Amino acid sequence: MSEIGHNSAGDQLKSVVDRVLKLMEERDVINEDIREIYAEAKANGYDVAVLRQIVSALRKDKQKQEEQAAVRATYCHAMGLPEWMA
Repeated sequence: MSEIGHNSAGDQLKSVVDRVLKLMEERDVINEDIREIYAEAKANGYDVAVLRQIVSALRKDKQKQEEQAAVRATYCHAMGLPEWMA
């Protein structure tokens, strides 16, 4: 590989790494913001575990949610658990 090609590839790799690192730093800041929001909710008396479940469900595709609910209902039924647990 020529010196020019090597430098070009090296520059591209450095650019990729730098961009990923920058995004990871931004993600860390956002994650801290999210933790603060949940802490605020907890301080106001809300159940954070339930809030996390709601957020998780809202982020999922509707079809994926329905599939998981059906599997959960099947598992609960097989174990003799009450319907409300499904």
